[in-house]
Amino acid sequence: AQRDAEIFDQYALGTLDALEQQTAPVDLVVWPESMFGGGSFVALAPPGAGLPDAFPGTLDDLRSDVAMRNQFVRDRAQSLQRAAAPRNAGKRPAWWGGMGVVKYAEQPRQYSATVVLDSGGSFLGWYGKRYRVMFGEYIPFIQSIPIIKQWVPPELGLSAGYRAEPFQIAGRALLPNICIETAVERIAVNDVGRLLNQGQPVDAVITIANDDWFDGTAVVDHHRRCAQLLAVAIRRPILSSANGGPTFCVDDHGRIGGLLGRGEQGGLVAPVTAASKTSLYVRTGTVPHTILTLATLAMALRPRRRKVA
Repeated sequence: AQRDAEIFDQYALGTLDALEQQTAPVDLVVWPESMFGGGSFVALAPPGAGLPDAFPGTLDDLRSDVAMRNQFVRDRAQSLQRAAAPRNAGKRPAWWGGMGVVKYAEQPRQYSATVVLDSGGSFLGWYGKRYRVMFGEYIPFIQSIPIIKQWVPPELGLSAGYRAEPFQIAGRALLPNICIETAVERIAVNDVGRLLNQGQPVDAVITIANDDWFDGTAVVDHHRRCAQLLAVAIRRPILSSANGGPTFCVDDHGRIGGLLGRGEQGGLVAPVTAASKTSLYVRTGTVPHTILTLATLAMALRPRRRKVA
């Protein structure tokens, strides 16, 4: 808990220093995956949810605990926003941070999530990571093989989140994305295509990551290049805030507009304009990929005639 608090304090002080160096106020501050938690999490207790097996109290106790935890997150965000305002031309920025979300039920679910608060410190919503890292964040077939389930602590592993919806901040529609999801490009491609078909704009993708998983290896650079290609694929800028990884911004052509080097501490400021382009890839989704894959398999598996001398 002390280490989590120290990390949180470092990010808070670094953010305030970065704001002091800007000549114009910013509308949104983005922190990397997991860094906004500081040892806490957002709790959800949907109506009708049962009492978790391991919870030492009544259902009323649970709801009181949920309210207390969420108020703590709001209070802390508001404290950061008040501290930021004098350094941000008197304006309180909205906050976009990575932290855990726990949904209580008889079997609680926990998510690696993006939690977004408006400039007043009220929750705008959250987005749970859908594409999780195997073994680090989930173990395949664990629910189907009882002996494996017995070996793994019950609190280990993350649940998959739900589909992404854009957050409206300062007149821009910002689509959330978490960590390795930028490398699995179909996730953002399908999200942008679905939203545009529904008449909902998407002006940029904001991704948060914790690439300390990869310990400074070439995977970190690979992650950035994947995001650049994704920006081209969806014709949308991508803003990435990462711990131990690629903190950068790229335009809709994949060109880097700002980049923090490995191990470099600091902040980037990126303007987001209203998007007007749409790619063919977004319109068609992964249908062409599927057709080409099936055609390739058909050619590979077709019977071959043998030559007879």
